[in-house]
Amino acid sequence: MNLDGSSSYIRWSPGYFADTPQSIALSSPPMDDTSEGLTLTEKTLLSLSDDVRASLADTKTLGARAGEVRAFLGDMVKREYEGKPSIHFSTIKNARLDKLLSDILKPTNRPYPIPIQFRADMSITRGLQRQWRARYREPYFDIDQTRYMNLPRFGRLKDVVFNEAAGEGNEIWSPSDRKSSLGLEANRPLEPGYRDGIVDSGLEKPTVGKYGMVALPLLKGREEISHEDGLVRYSKEGTMSEMYVSLIRRVGFQMRILRGHCLMSPLAPEAGIRYDGLYTLRQYGLTRNPQSDRLTVVLTLERVPGQRPLQEIVSIPRPSQLDDWQLFKRYEGETIMRKYGDQGFLN
Repeated sequence: MNLDGSSSYIRWSPGYFADTPQSIALSSPPMDDTSEGLTLTEKTLLSLSDDVRASLADTKTLGARAGEVRAFLGDMVKREYEGKPSIHFSTIKNARLDKLLSDILKPTNRPYPIPIQFRADMSITRGLQRQWRARYREPYFDIDQTRYMNLPRFGRLKDVVFNEAAGEGNEIWSPSDRKSSLGLEANRPLEPGYRDGIVDSGLEKPTVGKYGMVALPLLKGREEISHEDGLVRYSKEGTMSEMYVSLIRRVGFQMRILRGHCLMSPLAPEAGIRYDGLYTLRQYGLTRNPQSDRLTVVLTLERVPGQRPLQEIVSIPRPSQLDDWQLFKRYEGETIMRKYGDQGFLN
């Protein structure tokens, strides 16, 4: 499951609104908003939903975009009460607006004591949720099941198939058409990431792209960040085959770095695998423990300047991507159970 902040990894369904085919203009902007109104497309609605949900989880507030989300929710409630609903169900589903409402009402996301403004936000949210449930009924209550069913058809498992021949630790998920994955290296993340073109294998090993750029997935091991020079020191124990020996010749060169959620690092994603951009390999080190005979590889990495700020990168996965991760884990578990039974699932 690959989680990346670039638009190429988030596939927008062509949603639209009833009032206009492309966007919706909110008629009641927040009091502190000097603009004449807010224009939201499905894409910007998802961004708004993600920002507010992330803020609720981190700070138990609506965050920096509180004014925007209050304007949106207020306008939606007003239109529902007037009998002029302006939003399509597909937009609610694709922009995760149902999740936004649920997160605002979630008890663990409430500050204590609850401010008067937040109580008002909850009241408006509860009213809109009630109206959408009454209008859409079963489809609204089954919205996550719809997303689940669409995962292999239109979602993040599109063009990825379960590899029944894979052994333990090998490529459980593989691109359905490997040849179509080999596009330009500039567009070139492991497993379904092979489909998207950043790596040439679903295995945890360095791979070399068409133009000689190395991609290195850091899925296990640990990282430490130096507060003095900002260098990242990655280390991992294992056998000789796991020591990335081929990187000795790449010291001083740039490489693409991917991080997995099992990596012990302050930079590791909360779920899945994330492409973190270009790093220069400054040093390669290899040591052997004479008592256990285990090897340890130590890589010193320096992030290439001029890229997307690291603060933005570590905010990925977004809440909507974590939604997809949970659906993926369920899908993977049920696929294994269906093909190999209970024992296969436990293994």
